[in-house]
Amino acid sequence: MGAILSTKLKLTAIPRGSGKSEADYHNFRFTDKGEECLSQWMEAHLEYASYQCSDSLEQLETLLINENNPPLNLTNCNSPEKQEILDLRKDCRTQAKNHC
Repeated sequence: MGAILSTKLKLTAIPRGSGKSEADYHNFRFTDKGEECLSQWMEAHLEYASYQCSDSLEQLETLLINENNPPLNLTNCNSPEKQEILDLRKDCRTQAKNHC
């Protein structure tokens, strides 16, 4: 979500950890101010619900993904937005890697 909103919210990607590991860049985060801004945006614009099920959670997840094709589910989805989201995340990883 942050990569998608990074320009609109003026978020700055930084390494998640010390920056000594490639994972610190791959799993970037935003500055504290950016994380707060993103959290506020999500609280204002997103909704969620819970559902108690007795069936297999994996089967239910597969069913819901197949029926709804959620664009933010990059693992199990082939939405038209998938490549754009991957590119935005790559841009954030690059920004985190170049962060001083």
